[in-house]
This record gives sequence, structure tokens and C-alpha cells, in this order.
Amino acid sequence: MNEMHQSVFDNLIGIVKALKSHPDTEFQRYFEDTVKYSDDGVMKTFFPPVLNMAKQNFSPDIAIDNFSVFLRKYAENNTVALEFQHAPAPEISVKYISYLVSTMTYHSFNQTIKLPSGTNGYNDLILKWFDDHGLKLGKYFIACYLCQKLSLSLVSNELNLLLGDIVKNTTTQAFTNGFMLEAFTSGTPLPVYALLDFTDFLDPTGKSGSEIIKAWQQNSYFQDLKDPRSHRWAATTSGAFQEGSSNYDALFNPVLKLAQQQNSHVKTHFGAGTTTTTIYGEDLEKWIDSANGPSKYGLKSDKSAKNRSSSHTSPHHGH
Repeated sequence: MNEMHQSVFDNLIGIVKALKSHPDTEFQRYFEDTVKYSDDGVMKTFFPPVLNMAKQNFSPDIAIDNFSVFLRKYAENNTVALEFQHAPAPEISVKYISYLVSTMTYHSFNQTIKLPSGTNGYNDLILKWFDDHGLKLGKYFIACYLCQKLSLSLVSNELNLLLGDIVKNTTTQAFTNGFMLEAFTSGTPLPVYALLDFTDFLDPTGKSGSEIIKAWQQNSYFQDLKDPRSHRWAATTSGAFQEGSSNYDALFNPVLKLAQQQNSHVKTHFGAGTTTTTIYGEDLEKWIDSANGPSKYGLKSDKSAKNRSSSHTSPHHGH
């Protein structure tokens, strides 16, 4: 049994040492997940097939393969994550979809969104959110990435055992010197940041991380690092969802598809024929007008989309 923990620890160190740059592909997928599934209104309106998938993925014995599931599962045991899942995560979900609508000229849906007064909606809306919340989001990103790589479920006892192994093994002088030398001669301190952030993820009190830092402070490489717990893992993700990017397209297309849906409403006027009104994007319009939609963050304008067309049929009078 003990050998098995040791192998999980060794595996973790191998994964951490292999980090030469941010795992951007995974992080971008995690952010896409955050947008799609953090806010119930957004999820139900634009990405409904996942509802069942997300529920299935809550089974405790599976390895984590979806960031929103990861955050929810983790939030069950962690008040900081719970706060994040209840406030900043749904906020970026609604704000990013509002940004997408603001770029959609189809039937003038863009007129329904009022962006911040600055010239660049993306910078003022999305990058501003990353400035405020990106540090915390990035810590979840790297923890999710490592759990995925280790195929560890968040509710497995393995994580508690792993925490003990990390503290015991990484605080020795031999490990510290070897680890620092390898990380810094490879040209990036990312392995150092990753191991510390993962320790803080496993022990949100920060005590275990502080114990490790205390041991590492004897090392001259480590002494050169400023704020070793403040690495912004999400920084490379923040600019990757602007209009024109493939990430933008992946999220824009489902919103556009909803805008293109046509619903016909027929009204019969007694003795005066019928009026048929075609509404484009009725469900999108409902989301825009909903209490938890753009207006929740002051992003709804007083303009409406030009998404209605009517035709009138006169009654046929017999002779």
C-alpha cells in the first residue's frame, strides 16, 4: 500500500517537472467549461446537452475530466471554492455570453448589450474579470490539470495520503536541492509554483504549503522567487477568447444558432384574417431579458433586437 502512495507521489513529481510552459490547450478547455456550465441560465439556454453529462460526472469514483464538475465537486469540501463557484464563475459565464451577443450583428442583437464605456468591450469586460479573479481561477486550473494527469478523483482518500507524502518528501534537503536545481536549470520555475499551488489545493489552510516554503527558503534559487504563491496560471488564457479566435468561434456558434431559430406565432382576427409573426432567436431574447442575464451585471441596453417580421393574410369572402 505504501509503495502505491510513493508511486503516486513520484508520478506527481514527474508531471510537475515536465511543466515547461502553461498547459494552454487544457486551460482554454477549462475556461470554455467555466463559461458553459457555471451559470444555470447560460447552461440551460445555450448548452443544454451537457445537463445530463454534468450530473453523471458527479459520481465520486471517476477521474475528473470536466472543469466545471471538478470545481463543483471540490467546492463541496472547500468554502473558498464554493464562494468562487457561487459568484465569480457564474459572473464570467454571463459576461462572456453578453460579450458574444455584443459582437452579433445578426438581427441587431448586438444593440441589446451595453458594454462598459471603454472602447474595447473584451478588455473592459473579460480582461477586467481576469484581473480581479484570474489568480484564484488559475490555481484551480493547475490543480485540475494535475488531478487529471494523476487520474485522481477529488473524493478519493488518495489525496489525503498524497498530501502527507508531499510534505514529508519535499521538505528534505536532498529533495529541495535537487528539485530547485532541476527546475531552474531547465529555465522555468513553473514546477515550483505548481507543487506549491497543488499543496495549497490539498490543504486550503495553507499550513502544509508554509511548511514546505520554510524548508525551501534555505535554497538560494528559491530565495530569488518573489511571491511564490502568486503565479497567474490563467494569464495566458485571458487573451485567448477574443473575437477572431477559434475559442471565440466555439462559443459564438451555439449562440448564433439560437439567434437563427425561427418561431412563428399566428394570431387570428375574427373576420379580419390572420397575422403571422416570425420571431428570430426567441430563446436568446428571453435570456437577454432574464433577471440573471446581462442586466444582472449592468450590461443590458434599452434597445431591442430587430428580430420580428409580420405578414397579414386577409380572409377569403365567398360570393
